[in-house]
Amino acid sequence: MKKTNRRLLMLAAPFVAGFLLFYVLPLFRSIWYSLVNNTVEQEFVGLKNYIDTMRNENFLLSVKNTMEILVLGVPPVVLFSLLCALVVQHIGEKMPLLRIALVLPMLLPSASVAGVFEKMGIESSRLTLIVIYIWKNAGFLMLIFLAALSTVPKELHEAFALDSASRVKAFWYITLPLIMGTMLFTVMLAIAYNLRLFREAYLLYGAYPDKTLYLMQHYMNNHFNKLNYQKLTTAATLFLVLLLAIIGCFMGLVRKFGKGSDLR
Repeated sequence: MKKTNRRLLMLAAPFVAGFLLFYVLPLFRSIWYSLVNNTVEQEFVGLKNYIDTMRNENFLLSVKNTMEILVLGVPPVVLFSLLCALVVQHIGEKMPLLRIALVLPMLLPSASVAGVFEKMGIESSRLTLIVIYIWKNAGFLMLIFLAALSTVPKELHEAFALDSASRVKAFWYITLPLIMGTMLFTVMLAIAYNLRLFREAYLLYGAYPDKTLYLMQHYMNNHFNKLNYQKLTTAATLFLVLLLAIIGCFMGLVRKFGKGSDLR
């Protein structure tokens, strides 16, 4: 047993070392930069950078726009991908190319996608970004839902069908509670992909777009170009805390829903 544990630890060691080296250490380094006056002198100034950043109008605007696009984009892409998964589960064998057609947009480079929309002459708007976001990411999220749906025992649906023939009720009381863990994972992925909309926004509208399209990544990228690492790392840390709070609230809702939907 001990030999097995040692082998598992040895196999996990490269991943853990890489995670610490490329994620954890840079995170703490960024937090340190947000607490000093600059990267040269590195004089500790406490929360001064955080106070200045939270009073900055551009930072507040970027947070507002980013959160609004999150709210407008994440629920539709999750629901649409779940609907696509249900459709593919039922008719996927009759239309084998349907999965490929839905997943293919995610494989396209952002520059190509932005170039197509730019040539179409569409005016700058949030709707354009949200359409690109849903179109590119719904297929991959659908695959995750398909994997979760395949684990739901058919016997539960057959037993439920004896009491009710409604497919909607079967989905609500059986399927949905069983895939809530996958739903949480999908939401977190959708949030991560939503934050990557900066690539399309930057390619379409530049570093200083319309006020309604000025995102958090615009704010951080512009300060990176100015080598202002204090404001960059401060904004990144504040936004990280905000995202963790949102994910924590959603996890609480998932647990509450799961408890309230236990099969008796």
